[in-house]
Amino acid sequence: VALSANVAYTALVDAEGALYSFGSNIWGQCGVGEDQTLHVWNPTEVVARESAVPLRVREVASGFQHSVALPRDGPGVYTWGKGERGALGRYYMESEGTTPDIVPTLQHELGLRIGAGHAYSAVVTAAAPGGEDSKLWVWGKQQGLQVRKDKKVMGESFRIFEDEKEPRFVDMPPGACPAEAEAGAAGLDAMSWFAASGFHLAWVGQDGAVWMMGMQHPSRVQIQSPVRALPAGARLPGAAAALGWIRHNETGAKEPYAGWGDNSAFDDRIVAVKPALRETLLLTEQGNAWALRFADGVSELVGDAAAEAAARGLREGEAGHGDVAVASLIEERALFPRYFGSRPADADGDADARSGVAGQVRPLHESFYTRLRGDRNEVVRWVDGRVLDVVGGFKHTIIRVEESA
Repeated sequence: VALSANVAYTALVDAEGALYSFGSNIWGQCGVGEDQTLHVWNPTEVVARESAVPLRVREVASGFQHSVALPRDGPGVYTWGKGERGALGRYYMESEGTTPDIVPTLQHELGLRIGAGHAYSAVVTAAAPGGEDSKLWVWGKQQGLQVRKDKKVMGESFRIFEDEKEPRFVDMPPGACPAEAEAGAAGLDAMSWFAASGFHLAWVGQDGAVWMMGMQHPSRVQIQSPVRALPAGARLPGAAAALGWIRHNETGAKEPYAGWGDNSAFDDRIVAVKPALRETLLLTEQGNAWALRFADGVSELVGDAAAEAAARGLREGEAGHGDVAVASLIEERALFPRYFGSRPADADGDADARSGVAGQVRPLHESFYTRLRGDRNEVVRWVDGRVLDVVGGFKHTIIRVEESA
């Protein structure tokens, strides 16, 4: 029913709501108790701390070294694992919690969607009685609003924020509240419109746009309030147009890809947002998966594109309005294809058949990490069938596909 993975451990939920975990358990992230070893070799059922009975949940999220889950029935949020930076949301927990326990601040909140990243957690809860808007809460590493210090590394300056030991309610701009209904503003189901990646959050707002907050790339500047990353109704290029752009860049061309001038290139609808380590994955109706980075200046870029679309007489949500923003994000490498649902027509025989490599995306902007590692092109792969779901771990990825006929 539900599957989540991160650094060297995996958690899954069966049809009855039973939660099982296995893998690395150094910080208690498997949630199986203090008497277990540092590694859990086989799927082991997780029990609740307060009752010592098997836990029943409807969703689980795996962070870097901690986990978050929603009870199958009723309000509350469970956390367990490493709590040193406040990722468990319990002000008294500074080390680790080896079994699940309720987050006190959220014990009466009905959770709709959860996320766990690199030492931080997030949850979307239902609107208060009489209210209309869902609520977003965050806690953990650098989730506070107070600046702890300014830091400079290899000439790059950025602010370090305080850790937040208890859930903090996030104030929302108009339209940014996460879509709450089973079929949200963008036509997504309840499991598809919110994603907590390693260092940032992404979700579909009630206005149908994609919103983001967290650490930007490559500057590592922490943004504590939501910004719009894709306009409402934005569509992505189909596989043919995307491959044309990849081939254009593989030649070393400096000028933008001319194919974006054809509005028919943007014909693939976003149907889900999914977490990954460094980016958010956008799954599409045609069975492809795109990587969306929380890039520096993304909100300004989207704003400029919206102004250009408005000058053409297009209103947000209309066909063609989001094309300018999508093309701009692609050219800036903030948005690029990650998986294609079918083999490219120009795949090169047995070599490509074995590797599944459709092409590589050359980076434009590098952080000091990528400079230390050298040039790291982004590899674009193809799979045999429509991509239905992607579960990304730290060094492994699980892709569920609908096999081609």
